[in-house]
Amino acid sequence: MHSNWKHRSCSILSPISALVIAVVMIGCHQPPGQLADAAVTVDGGSDAATEPPPLRSLTRRELFAQTPVENRFFDPTFSQIDGIAWSPFSPTYGLCPVTRLHQRTPLGQPALRLERPVGQATGQVVGMAKGAAGPMEVSVWLGRFVGTNVVALRVSLYGLFVVGDSAVNLEADPSREPVVLDGVTWVYHSAFLADGPVSWAYLYVINQDAAPLFISAPVLMRVSAENRRLRSRLPADHRPLLPGEQATWRDWQRRLQDRFGGAPRPFVW
Repeated sequence: MHSNWKHRSCSILSPISALVIAVVMIGCHQPPGQLADAAVTVDGGSDAATEPPPLRSLTRRELFAQTPVENRFFDPTFSQIDGIAWSPFSPTYGLCPVTRLHQRTPLGQPALRLERPVGQATGQVVGMAKGAAGPMEVSVWLGRFVGTNVVALRVSLYGLFVVGDSAVNLEADPSREPVVLDGVTWVYHSAFLADGPVSWAYLYVINQDAAPLFISAPVLMRVSAENRRLRSRLPADHRPLLPGEQATWRDWQRRLQDRFGGAPRPFVW
């Protein structure tokens, strides 16, 4: 009985072994690599192999994108919309709709979308920067959707200067061409300061249109004597604060006082 079982096992294995040997022999008659290069499809056929995907490579990405590391803005990437680094509000001193966006911008920095609240004439945001002695340049990229009003805005820097409490307006810089990215037209605004603000200064951006205003890459930095482009520009004129700006400043000081305590001080911390 033992011999019958052994004979029966051999008869079962023999066809299987023969099939394996036949497959191997068929494969050996094909050119080298042909089986490995064939792609099996769902219906059992085979297609020619596709090109392998390109290898990934590392790219250089600067921490501050294309903005200078000497930038004296407290938070140039809008990561702290906390009422100090950036403070959005409406003329009635309520919160103003703002959104931090990672979209394409002229210098590769994040953008801040500033909207005018419903029923309000303007939407406003204030950002803080550290002043310094000597010539300085303040700049920012402002964007609008293509086809909307690109001039219904006002942007200025105000603080304590050697001439006293005052503000300077940032104007569209004719030396820089507008940049259109993903349906947004970006315009470079800047001002040249003969002498920088004392202690802290504040970028004040006002959106006067129903369409959103995009803000990106605010920069306040010293100007070297070798920078001929800025040396040829006339310093921006200082002006007194407008009544609305004075009211905004008083309200912001009250907010800081309520949050941190102590008596409000004009511009100097």
